[in-house]
Amino acid sequence: MSSTLAMQDEPGSKRALRQLFSLIPFEMRITGRRRDLGMYLMDRLYPPPTGGNMEMMSTSDGKEFLLDLNACNQRLLSYYYGNLLRHYRTSPLNQVMLDLAHRHSPPGTFLDVGGNLGLYSLLARDAGFDTVVVEAEPQHADFLRRHSDLYPTVFSVAVGDEESTARFFVSESNPGGSSLVSEKHDAPEAEDQKPSLYQSSIDVKVRRLDALVAELPDQGASIRMIKIDVEGFEEAVVKGMTAFLEAGHRPVIWCEVRGPESDRAPDSYRTVCANLSAFGYRPFWGEKPGQPAFEEGATSLPQVFDLLFRAGG
Repeated sequence: MSSTLAMQDEPGSKRALRQLFSLIPFEMRITGRRRDLGMYLMDRLYPPPTGGNMEMMSTSDGKEFLLDLNACNQRLLSYYYGNLLRHYRTSPLNQVMLDLAHRHSPPGTFLDVGGNLGLYSLLARDAGFDTVVVEAEPQHADFLRRHSDLYPTVFSVAVGDEESTARFFVSESNPGGSSLVSEKHDAPEAEDQKPSLYQSSIDVKVRRLDALVAELPDQGASIRMIKIDVEGFEEAVVKGMTAFLEAGHRPVIWCEVRGPESDRAPDSYRTVCANLSAFGYRPFWGEKPGQPAFEEGATSLPQVFDLLFRAGG
């Protein structure tokens, strides 16, 4: 962190509002209309700085975060921390993670690919897991590295099926939507075409996931669960973990995939399923982790949905 950035404690009124919001039973997501409205209202009360300002936030559960107030998702965290955690805590992914923690002692390692603000990793640590976070988007990667007490192992790279450098497309309004995949409609804008998700692009280092795992002290032997949320690049990520799977490791894998109407990597679910089935994995619906996916024939699929992969019977 640059020494030229101004640091300040958060206003007491903002802390009080955040604590009040956390008592109200509503969930906040990092995308969507509720998030946009919530940001609009709070940004009116606490206008974002025009320069580089860092704010120290203390939470009611004893954590401290140093936030870049120019980064929209970090401001969202400062406004709605408890409500964001409520959303993640009540998610099917977290329920799967808690089930694994209850069945294994120690729980092992949670590998968070596309970590964003690392909220799933926070919950994993609370459940007893060790955590490894992979995040390529610069604002989020800086945030994770600043908090080594909460995220002790962070890889600030993208992951794919080869070791390379690639163009990373950045969504400035929603940094969590940044991706190595360009949009299907990423052409000059037409009258009937929605605005592009991306506003800029940068070059990032790309690593194979099995190469990253090999750098861990136990070469990934303790990994019990992998979460993959890479905004359309999931096929390449899965291909890039082949050596890890060939070594006999079979963690539970939670993967966000794309359906046929997606603007990015349409039908990625087919190739992800095909690649993992070669290692004995079966897909289950993310929203219903006990229900096998696709077994009832043709299903109308959304643009984006989650699959849970388990190996064995």
